[in-house]
Amino acid sequence: MKAFRWVVFAVVVFMFNFPLLATLATSLKTTADISSSPPAWLFRPTVEHYRAIFTNSTLDFPRFLTNSVVIASLGTLIAVAVTLPAAYGVVRFGLGKHTLLPLVTNLRAVPLIIFATPSTAASSSSCPVSLTAA
Repeated sequence: MKAFRWVVFAVVVFMFNFPLLATLATSLKTTADISSSPPAWLFRPTVEHYRAIFTNSTLDFPRFLTNSVVIASLGTLIAVAVTLPAAYGVVRFGLGKHTLLPLVTNLRAVPLIIFATPSTAASSSSCPVSLTAA
């Protein structure tokens, strides 16, 4: 029974990490291997794409990386600063325990892509009804 649990655990870990592993494998392929159809599962790894990023003088990779880290850090700090008082109020005083907390939890369970579909259809030229201003 314990071996079965480890097998299930390994399968689930692999499934959740497959997109990351596939992206990593693709980054180590040559351009020809990336463009091949059907995709090459066995290939000779190369770091040519990483070398191109770090040695190309037209790409300012350290600046791009710094910008990404700063923006992600600021976004995280703002989110924590806004939500921390609300979380304190819910936990300490029970405010919104029966309405706000379940509402927020259930909204987090809804995939956000379903909200993109109606807005894409509304702005599409194939939509029979135009919802945009003329």
